[in-house]
Amino acid sequence: MKGKGWIAKLQRFQDIYAKIEEHITACIFILMCVSLVIQISNRFVFKLSVPWSEELIRYSFIAVAFAGAGAVLKEGTHIEVNLLSGVIDNIKSKVKKQKVINMLTLIRYILIMVISIYIAVLCYNQTSMVFVMGQLTPALKIPMWLVNGVILYGFISIIIHSLIKIIVCLGTWEKVQERGEA
Repeated sequence: MKGKGWIAKLQRFQDIYAKIEEHITACIFILMCVSLVIQISNRFVFKLSVPWSEELIRYSFIAVAFAGAGAVLKEGTHIEVNLLSGVIDNIKSKVKKQKVINMLTLIRYILIMVISIYIAVLCYNQTSMVFVMGQLTPALKIPMWLVNGVILYGFISIIIHSLIKIIVCLGTWEKVQERGEA
């Protein structure tokens, strides 16, 4: 019973963390849409180009994509290729089918986490280098390391959600094993 309690708390933490990510992503998306309306209005109504809005739209799009990546992973709404569904559907025993699904889920999240750790290390190195150089964006003059930092945050978020998914999968593994032995 203790295991179920801490798993439930871990899942509750993940739910709250994902909601915060969703709200932040929604705010950035609204900012992006407002900037887009300003840019289109200025270009077609006033015949003026506003360079800062184009840059803000570009960086907002990057932020939405990467800041929301962890929340998408938590919900399981990311794009995936499911080649093994036909094989899994042919398994008659529900317990055996659940064991296979759990094993594949575990492998999937381990792979996602390993790849994300590798990319996060690369992003960290790049962000550190840009921070030291003091590079600024052309129009908005904001530090470029902030843009790179959002990408780094996205991969850290993916790592956190993957780790939680792995822990939950391992924490519920015994329950599947017990059903198989009964």
